[in-house]
Amino acid sequence: MRTERENEHRLRQRLIAGDAEALAEAYRAYSPMVFGLLTRMLTDPPAAEDITQEVFVRLWERPERFDPERGRLGTWLCTMARSRAIDSIRRTQTRERAAVAQAQQVHPESDTADLVAHNAMVHTVRVAVQRLPEAQRIAVTLAYYEGLTYRRVAEKLGIPEGTVKSRLRFGLRGIADHLEKEGVLG
Repeated sequence: MRTERENEHRLRQRLIAGDAEALAEAYRAYSPMVFGLLTRMLTDPPAAEDITQEVFVRLWERPERFDPERGRLGTWLCTMARSRAIDSIRRTQTRERAAVAQAQQVHPESDTADLVAHNAMVHTVRVAVQRLPEAQRIAVTLAYYEGLTYRRVAEKLGIPEGTVKSRLRFGLRGIADHLEKEGVLG
């Protein structure tokens, strides 16, 4: 009878060898635990799903980073998930603080009409972004809302930088087209 540590050594070796079934086994065994942790931390199931996927992609890309001698796979995956969740929470808090600070700034030269126009523009841009095809929307969100570089977006999505640039170009063109239709751009 094999011990759990022996099973995890074997699973690690299979992952290193590129055995997709080994990844499927790890996912079946540990994704409920990882997703549950992330759901509790983030209270946002779609974000929890995204990070769960990132964690298992990372396991697939770098299985050698898991060392069964130092701990169990489930613990290692949850530690990675927790770290990514904390990063996500910090990014969200930073964006929220910036939005609150911007909203609290008093501009004596601004009047109610300017504020209404600004809010309408923000809403129109958000709608335009939401109407983009998913691949473009994700690239635009990562690059412009999270402030990632082309390279970081490419790494995060696991695609070439050229593809990121194309998605951003088409996405920005789609946003501009929407703004023109709405009469915001002339």
